[in-house]
Amino acid sequence: MFSTRFRDRTEAGKQLAKKLLNWRDNPNNVVVLGLPRGGVVLAYEVARALRVPLDIVVPRKIGCPFHEEYAVGALTEDGDVYLNQRALDSLGLSKADLQETIHRETLEAARRLKAYRGDLPPRQFEGKTVILVDDGIATGSTMMASINAVRQRNAKEIVVAVPVMPLDRVSKFEAECDKLVFIAATADFHAVGQYYDLFEQTTDDIVVDLLREARSIVPQQS
Repeated sequence: MFSTRFRDRTEAGKQLAKKLLNWRDNPNNVVVLGLPRGGVVLAYEVARALRVPLDIVVPRKIGCPFHEEYAVGALTEDGDVYLNQRALDSLGLSKADLQETIHRETLEAARRLKAYRGDLPPRQFEGKTVILVDDGIATGSTMMASINAVRQRNAKEIVVAVPVMPLDRVSKFEAECDKLVFIAATADFHAVGQYYDLFEQTTDDIVVDLLREARSIVPQQS
């Protein structure tokens, strides 16, 4: 039995928000980004607690061609691709071997962005603190792609916030962002879902509803 457990993503988000209250002091320069789908549930609770805008970044996992659940990289809706070179080398793969997967996931990222944000204008992060929230980090590929995408938009500060992650990923992410916030990092980490009593799939409708509700609390900043 894991010592750290959450009833569901909502509870995890509320607990995570308590560790991020320092960023409540400057709400005009902070935006919370949830990673769809599940991360948006936690990000909603964080944004509500901090009274700051909620938005999304849409990374997509790039799976191994013969084992799609094993991530060898990720991409964002902007077409930015992050590849885990160590994983590729261990599997004898090159970027060329992933082109079909990259194309498919690029289309899905674009679809999700349109479905979730509609006709809202592009996000502007220059001079802002961006808090990236997910329901946990496993391989870290999608979060790494999200960090890279936000950095290219000239964010002033990038904060990565998750409830759980593997202990051996902590130093890597501390080096890649300005601040890493987590509740638990364990050496016996196997999967994010092991830390939740309820870990059901989050639907597109839930994501859209949470973004709409967040905009009614704090209008989205351009």
